[in-house]
Amino acid sequence: MFVAALIVLIIAVLLVIAALFGGSDNTTIDLGAFNLEADAAVVFFLGMGTLLLFVMSLGMFRSAAKRASARRADRKKVSELSTKLDEYKRDERDNNDDLDRNDNR
Repeated sequence: MFVAALIVLIIAVLLVIAALFGGSDNTTIDLGAFNLEADAAVVFFLGMGTLLLFVMSLGMFRSAAKRASARRADRKKVSELSTKLDEYKRDERDNNDDLDRNDNR
C-alpha cells in the first residue's frame, strides 16, 4: 500500500511540474453566466483546488460519522450502566426492607 501511495504521489508531482512548465496555452471555459480565460496551468490548479475541497469534505464526513458512532456507543453504555445501577438500588432497597421487617418481629 505504501508503494502504491508513493507511485501516486510521484505521478501527482510530475503532473504539477508539467502544468507549471508546459501549460502556457490560453484556455477558455464556458461556465454559463461567464467565461473563464486562463492559462492551462491555472485551470489545472483550479481543478486541484476543487479536488482538494472534495477530499477535505469527505474527510469531514468521515470524522463526523466516527464521532456520531462514538457518541451512540457512549449513550448505549451509559444506558446499560444506568439500568444496572437502578437494579442494584432496587435490590439494595428490597434487602433493607427485608432486614427492617425481620428486626421488627
